Amino acid sequence: LSLFFKIIAGLNCPNLHSISDNFIISTGIDLLDEPNSHVIVMEKVDVTLSQIITYKRKHFWDWTTGEFCCLAIELVQALNTLHKAGITHNDIRPSTIYYSIKKKCYMLGSFSSCMREGSTGAIVRRDSRK
Repeated sequence: LSLFFKIIAGLNCPNLHSISDNFIISTGIDLLDEPNSHVIVMEKVDVTLSQIITYKRKHFWDWTTGEFCCLAIELVQALNTLHKAGITHNDIRPSTIYYSIKKKCYMLGSFSSCMREGSTGAIVRRDSRK
């Protein structure tokens, strides 16, 4: 995970869901051969794009040209930042795009499937053991 934190922390883009803090806690219990847990504290977001789409559909509200252009531009800015860093997101969908009311912007998040250019595996590997 340390590579993941270094990569994401080095990217300066308001349209990427940022990490506020991270730390390791010792559980004292050996879960899956991992006695420590890595805790990631992410920036606060208010809603996902998926939730916005559902709400708009429920109330029969259409997207305005301005709303759609704002979403598209901010998503392209996030993807451009990742691309310049040689990172492929690999999991873009409405549930991985967030909106912050405080910042008034969309943010791309959920970096668990990201890949570095030329690599064969994800930056953050999920433990597949059961």
